[in-house]
Parts: sequence; structure tokens; C-alpha cells
Amino acid sequence: MSLCEEGELMKNGRVVLKACAFSFVANFILFAVKLYIGLRTNSISIYSDAVNNMFDSLSGAVTFAFLYYLLKKSSEGMSGMLKKSEQLFSFVISVTVVAAGLYFAYTSLERLIYPTPVWFSTLYAAIVAATAGAKAVMYFIYSAFEKKSGSPVVRVMKIDCILDMFITVVSVITLLVSQYSDYAFDAVCGLLISVVILISAVKMLISNAKKLINYVSSATREKVSGILAEYSESITVKELDYQNDGDAVVCYVTAQCEDNSTLEKVKQKCLEEVDVHLCFVIK
Repeated sequence: MSLCEEGELMKNGRVVLKACAFSFVANFILFAVKLYIGLRTNSISIYSDAVNNMFDSLSGAVTFAFLYYLLKKSSEGMSGMLKKSEQLFSFVISVTVVAAGLYFAYTSLERLIYPTPVWFSTLYAAIVAATAGAKAVMYFIYSAFEKKSGSPVVRVMKIDCILDMFITVVSVITLLVSQYSDYAFDAVCGLLISVVILISAVKMLISNAKKLINYVSSATREKVSGILAEYSESITVKELDYQNDGDAVVCYVTAQCEDNSTLEKVKQKCLEEVDVHLCFVIK
């Protein structure tokens, strides 16, 4: 890694730290507000929404702590770990979103079986609605952080804002409806929200897991091998090592080559036909 690339990586890391610090503070404030209102109104939707914000806040705090440690221990080797570490934290955040969805489903189902009254308040409904607006603002703030850093961690936080905003809006609706009926609308809506959360979160989890383990489909691997086989007279391949950083798939090719001009042809063809970047290690 060049000094320029390392410096850019460190700069992006500091942007991610700011995003994580913002996530911790903002989500903790939302958690405290919604927890108070959820307990005051006895609304399972608002209470679960508060717990969801708590998970987001803790995720931001943990990610901040680990990234801060890696940046403090910066060296060429440690800097190289930053991108993979961000993928790990993206995966962890996805897991927390899944956990929040499961918790939401459990508490909603419990409330459906054992319904309890919800106490409506216009003031509380307005405050919770305002928190949905706060999440919309946070979405644009995360977008700005992502534009500066290109970080998968910030991208997950940004996507999670959309889910959180949807949850909060539904929570407000159920609180409004609860004043006109004794039926457990709160619990039913809670179950519907949990299904939406889990579907989106599982998709996000699978995507981040693939990046974390450098998953590359067998079809892509076969195409790369096929292209290399076309140039077998000039290039003797010893080993292929795939890396998936989320933005691009890179294949490190350990090989012997008699004609270096062939390497550029292979790189170009692989990029155009398979969208895989080849890096040759000539031995």
C-alpha cells in the first residue's frame, strides 16, 4: 500500500469515527425519549422502537471503539485491516438489526396474546412523530458521511435510518388508532413491522456476510479461470486468491509469465467481461 493510499484510508477512517460518534449520541437521545413515552403510554410499538434505537446506539459505540483502536495503532499492516474491519462491523450492525426485529416480534406476539390498554396522548404522539423527522435528517447526514468515506458501515447506518423511520411512523399510527379501539392494533402492527425489519435485515446480513468472507460466485470464478486459460501459453497460473471489499472483486493471481504485455490484455478482458480486477504476483 502506497503512502497516498494509506493516508486516504486513514482519512476515511476518521470520517467513519465521526459518523459512529454521531450515531451513538443521536440514537441514544432518541432511545431515551421513546423509552419514556413508551412506558408512559404502555405502547409496545413505541417501546420496541426505543429498544431498536438502543441497539443502533450501542452498535455505533462499539464500532467507534474498535476503529479508534485500529487508527491509533496505525501502520501499513493495521491500515490494511481497516477495510476488512469495517465489513466486520457492518455485519455486526446487521446482526443487531435482526436481533431488534426478533425482539420486536416476540414482544408484539406477547402483547397480542395478553392485550393491555394503551394510553393516548396528543403531545406524546407529536413527539414520536418528530423523531421520525429526526431519522430523516440523520439519513441525509449519513449520506454526507458516506460520500466522504465510501464506508460500508455508514451505508448500513443510512439504510437502517429508512427502516427506523418506517417503524416510527407505524408506531405513531398505532398510537392514534388505539384511542378509538380496545383491540390490540398495537401488537398487530408490531408484528407487521417486525416482519418488514427481519426481511430487510436478513438481506442486509447476507450481503455483509458475503463481503466479510470474500464470497465470489462459482460462475465468476469459472469465467476468470476460463479467461486465464485462453492465455495459458504465456501465463502459468499457480494460485488464485479472491478478495471482495464490497465495492469491487479483486483476484490476486500468482503466476509465471514470459510476456508482460499479455498481462495488461488479460486484466482488461477480465474487467470488461467479468468485472473482476486482476492483480498479478509474478514468481
